[in-house]
Parts: sequence; structure tokens; C-alpha cells
Amino acid sequence: EIYTLSLHDALPDLRAIAGPQREVIERLARGENKLIRAVMLPYFRDLRDNLARLDATGASYHERLMMAFDIFLNKAAFEANEGIKFLTAITALSLPAVVVGGWYGMNFDHMPELRSPHGYLYAFIFTVVTTALMVIYLKRKSGSELSGSAAKIGDRSLQIARNPCKQAHR
Repeated sequence: EIYTLSLHDALPDLRAIAGPQREVIERLARGENKLIRAVMLPYFRDLRDNLARLDATGASYHERLMMAFDIFLNKAAFEANEGIKFLTAITALSLPAVVVGGWYGMNFDHMPELRSPHGYLYAFIFTVVTTALMVIYLKRKSGSELSGSAAKIGDRSLQIARNPCKQAHR
């Protein structure tokens, strides 16, 4: 990447150097100067052609390099977008657990379900069912990028649950 950046800086310099020389060599190749003998004119024409080729090659490489930069930036933006989609799916999947945890974590005295002998079980079942419904909703949502991310999250969660030590190093 550093080489590419230095090349990005060098190509315009090459063209800036070759451009003025090309103009001078063009005048010399036409024989405008009396100090240049007619025998030397073909050599100056060859030099003019070589400088023109060098300038065209530099322009071509600069265009290719700019296209490579554009591709790199687009790829980086796409990967960042994929990360945002993944985080959005995690947020959507964890929302039911956060809501239930927030509701029962308020520590009010007058919550009848807190005194129920099966209140914890009901809250746990409600949390699992709403999270499962969220996964099903995201998987069935047609044309949504979140459904693919939710499926990836579910698969990844299952992998981590099966072998947490192996997954921790990734």
C-alpha cells in the first residue's frame, strides 16, 4: 500500500517533468534551432516519440492507479456496511432480552408477577420466544440484508456455543 501511495505521488511528477521536455524536444526535432544539424533531427524525433509514449504511459498508469484506489475505497465501504448490518442484526436480536431485563430490573414494589412462584420461568420463556420470533421474522423477511446477517449471527452463536474456546481466538 505504501508503494502504491508513493507511485501515486510519482506519476504526476513524471508527467510534469516529461511535458516541458517534450515541448523543447518538439522544437528541436522540427529543426527550428540552427545549432542542431540535420543529421541529428531523426534522433530528436525518436526522443520526441519516446517522451510522448512515456507521457501516455504515465497517464495510463495514473488512470489505472486511480481506478485501483476507487476499487479499494469501495471495498472498504462495502466491508464497513457489512459490519453495520451485522451490528444492526445483533441489536434487533438482543432487543427482546434488553426490554424484558429492563422491565424486571426496575425494582418496583408493586409488580404482581415478581411474587409469582413461576415469574422467573415466565420471563425467561417470554424472552426466548420473542428472540426466536425475531430470528424467524428476520429470516423470512424477503429481500432484506438483515435476514442474511441474522442467519449468520444465529450460525455464529451456535458455533460459539458448541466450542467456545476455539471461537474465542478468531
